[in-house]
Amino acid sequence: DENGRTSPNVNRIFDGLHMSFDESGQPTYGRLQTDRPVVFELQGTYELPWGTGISTNFFAGSGTPMQDQATIQGVPVLYNGRENLGRTPALVRTDLGLWHNVRLPGNTTVQLQLNIDNLFDQDTVTALDTTRYRDAVPTSLITNDVFFAGFDTEALVATRPTVRPDAAYLLPNAFLGARQFRVMAKFRF
Repeated sequence: DENGRTSPNVNRIFDGLHMSFDESGQPTYGRLQTDRPVVFELQGTYELPWGTGISTNFFAGSGTPMQDQATIQGVPVLYNGRENLGRTPALVRTDLGLWHNVRLPGNTTVQLQLNIDNLFDQDTVTALDTTRYRDAVPTSLITNDVFFAGFDTEALVATRPTVRPDAAYLLPNAFLGARQFRVMAKFRF
């Protein structure tokens, strides 16, 4: 559910019991945040007789699920269940690679390479801010008994002016990375 954590062996999956339930006290079963049920990927490479080569990688995939989230009992809770906000836009990306082999005196070859990620510099939205409130829902409002019996998050928050709405709610907060160029020289001897 953390969609993008880069810390190995560290996650919040079982940090809080409340993370696994919605506001009706039911388990939040469904597709996880990295789910892309429709994916198409095409890769190709061709090397010309004079030592120049080209490769491409094309990826197209459906968007990932989005769901409302609020901090309750100190952990993020998907209080309206999974995928209640639909999906992010479809993701399409094309990468290109070029290389050329240059023979040097003796038995040495230099391979010059150029890799271009996101060739067409697409700025597709990959995530939206799905946290409705800037502040945590006060734990005094939602005890364990209330949580598992069911509650109405928005009605509870309406009684507490200290829980402010998040102005960034449903605004894009992550995009496909900008076009990148990498140059490399590889010596073989």
